[in-house]
Amino acid sequence: MTRTDAAEPTGDLLGLLGGLPRPVISHPRRTSVEIHDHLRRLILDGHLPPGTELKQAGLARVFDVSRTPLREAFRMLQEEGLIDADINHRGRVTVLDVADLDCLYAARISLEAMGVRVTAGRLTRQDVQEGSAHLHDVDRAEETGDAMAWREAHRAFHRVLVCRCTPTVLRTITSYAERSERPGPRRGPHGPGRGRRSPGGPCARGVS
Repeated sequence: MTRTDAAEPTGDLLGLLGGLPRPVISHPRRTSVEIHDHLRRLILDGHLPPGTELKQAGLARVFDVSRTPLREAFRMLQEEGLIDADINHRGRVTVLDVADLDCLYAARISLEAMGVRVTAGRLTRQDVQEGSAHLHDVDRAEETGDAMAWREAHRAFHRVLVCRCTPTVLRTITSYAERSERPGPRRGPHGPGRGRRSPGGPCARGVS
């Protein structure tokens, strides 16, 4: 299960957020959703490492919003297993252990394999060209050691593999994929500098 006692807070929150963009609020009614999306992306991309303490009061000042949308954003993050929150308006980014990763990978492999079966034979010429371009970007990012570019190209390629699934299934697959790629313990070569991908390697099989 997710745990928060395996890592201490990793530095001052304001320092971690200092050089990062602030959330863009398109409409007041979407504040909680867009705060959630922003914090979720910071966690998944490793800008808020496991163990980081999140305080609603501090985030409200940094993001220039009230605590109300932050409470809702915290609730959504907790439901996804990305933070543990308490009644004192504080949260902590959860730490994934091997058991968590086993469950996430098992769910991801099952759903993504089903998505590939649904999509196979229904790809257009444009889909195939896009997939090939993403694979080229994966190789180029690996050669240059650009981890962020590698992750983005890798995710884009996997989206092509399952692009004929229903929106609900696509959202679930994307959620499992993003959560399983969080910074933390790894179970194999994922990303630049972690081993070359063979021509028939994980990307070509549809799940890595």
